[in-house]
Amino acid sequence: MRDLTAAIDELDAFDPASVPSSVLGGRLTELDRALARLHGLRARWLAEFDTADGGTADGAVTTAAWLRQTCRTGDHDARTQVRVAAALRRLPSTAAALAAGEISWAHAVALTSVLAEAAARLDPADAAAVEQTLLRLARVDTVDRLRIAVRHTANALDPDGALARADREFHRRWLTAAVTDDGLVHLQGVLDAEGGAILLAALDAAAGPPTPDDHRTRGQARADALVDLAGRQLDAGTLPTVGGRRPHLTLTASIESLRGGTAELTGTAAGTHAGAAQPGRLLVRGPELGWTGPIPVETARRLACDAFVTRLLLDPDGQPLHLGHTRRLASPAQRLALAHRDGGCVFPRCDRPPEWCDAHHITSWIDGGRTDLEALCLLCRFHHRFVHEYGWIVTRDALGRYTVERPPGAVLPRENRTRPGRLTIGPRSTATPAGTAGARAP
Repeated sequence: MRDLTAAIDELDAFDPASVPSSVLGGRLTELDRALARLHGLRARWLAEFDTADGGTADGAVTTAAWLRQTCRTGDHDARTQVRVAAALRRLPSTAAALAAGEISWAHAVALTSVLAEAAARLDPADAAAVEQTLLRLARVDTVDRLRIAVRHTANALDPDGALARADREFHRRWLTAAVTDDGLVHLQGVLDAEGGAILLAALDAAAGPPTPDDHRTRGQARADALVDLAGRQLDAGTLPTVGGRRPHLTLTASIESLRGGTAELTGTAAGTHAGAAQPGRLLVRGPELGWTGPIPVETARRLACDAFVTRLLLDPDGQPLHLGHTRRLASPAQRLALAHRDGGCVFPRCDRPPEWCDAHHITSWIDGGRTDLEALCLLCRFHHRFVHEYGWIVTRDALGRYTVERPPGAVLPRENRTRPGRLTIGPRSTATPAGTAGARAP
């Protein structure tokens, strides 16, 4: 080990800037081959250490635990190292290729799982043939290409298992889209192979090939492509309706800001009764988008260039004024006004947005309730059932405060955790000057 340490010290003293890049490239290749040989040597030592339960002397339950504690290896890497080291003992050709620096450690990791499967399902001669075939590819191609060949081999060895794996991968899919405190949208997720291929094909087509004057990163180009795809879907008008309206991008802004003004100080604070402005509670109100919130005035002006504009008159407290339209179903304009006023489901502790809500008649329409703004409120589908199926009562007072009451003996759906009793919440919307609400043309 002293000789190895001395050799590393000698290499560390070498100045890579002292040679041409062509020479440096050759030395990097040699160094990579030496690293592969060291991986092969380490795997052989680790397999022997594991067989002898060497970690127990230090109180470790397993060799993987010993690697985590002693070598500060991550859990997944530790278990992979032990598994591959043990497998290489049963795969002498692969172990020899790694020890000679002909393949990398990543190649060996990719090979061992499928070769173990081949050894379990095939006779020794056929399993050896599979190993040699994959080794020939590993010696000349990238790890990514080798992994594709490994997956093909695994599917051929166990077709039923391949279908089961695909089903498991499909059930692992997930996607979150979280709005951050500053209005950005953070995306995370996992797709199965088919879903991922569909998404990547669409993103690639929408992004197009890079051009000399396009200075975006690949990630930025893909982000723009995803937004473009979603925008085209909204513009096409083929998506299902949401809350009785075709989905669209909703922009709320005052006439003054769209004409080139700036965000204003409103006269009253959120939930303050008309005419009761209080010092220290004035609010700055500018344009905002549904889902993500405030945006710059110029961004609002750009969006308004390509929009259907709905005029929405507001009182000094920012509450939508009476729009009429007495009919059973709320009109699109009334839905827009409800979204602005209620901000989502009015049920206490519910955070469902307007897009997930129904327009509920506080007094049932069949019992004479009017389809006017003061007689309507937003309830998500889940809590809408509380009123009609479980007898809860929603009322709204003159100050815009909602009260939700559970009648004695009313049955709760099992999944609900709301405590029984009488709950009161104030108005959801904040003060805003009279203005307009624009919706991107579907």
